[in-house]
Amino acid sequence: RRPGAAFVANLALLQSAGYFETAAALNPLLHLWSLGVEEQFYLLWPPLLVLAWRRPRGALIAAAAVLLASFIANVLITPAAPLTAFYLPVTRFWELMAGCLLAIAAHRGARLDSQALRNIAAPLGLGLIAAGAALIHSGRDFPGWWAVLPVLGAALSIAMDQESCSIALGSGRVTGPSAPRHGRTSSSPRPMCAISRRRLRWTLAMPSDSVSPV
Repeated sequence: RRPGAAFVANLALLQSAGYFETAAALNPLLHLWSLGVEEQFYLLWPPLLVLAWRRPRGALIAAAAVLLASFIANVLITPAAPLTAFYLPVTRFWELMAGCLLAIAAHRGARLDSQALRNIAAPLGLGLIAAGAALIHSGRDFPGWWAVLPVLGAALSIAMDQESCSIALGSGRVTGPSAPRHGRTSSSPRPMCAISRRRLRWTLAMPSDSVSPV
């Protein structure tokens, strides 16, 4: 509890045991590693975003730079020290930054006009997440390149969900360009819309004895 309150749960767990070791698997506070990374990200990224937003395309450039630097650090550190790469925020920020890039792109009004590409990208995203669940296990050096599977899959699914629909809060209705023409609404959400609201939680909740968490 104390490490989580101090925003260093991931660092404290790094000093104690590996994620797949027996002692770690029995640790009821093991999930706090991801909260630590998130808290550190939320402390650092907003001030940087405020500064970058003052310049033309500054937010986009800053997000892309942080993502690239973090991913390079992840790829370089993972082969030599996978446990360190798993817990350190500098090697995990790129995963959160993928979502930030999507938010910035949406804010700037970026759209994918090709329906054919949207039809391909949506199932491809879910396929990448499923591939990560099937292929990532304790024998892999993770995160490294393996983390690209669930992260890119989630990013593609979220991006296509933003393109195809928006679920009205509390109504369960779908609105947007892909909804039926009669009023642009539907009484039940499309499968991709419903799945998108749960996919990241499912990815984070994968059992530790079979695959790595992401």
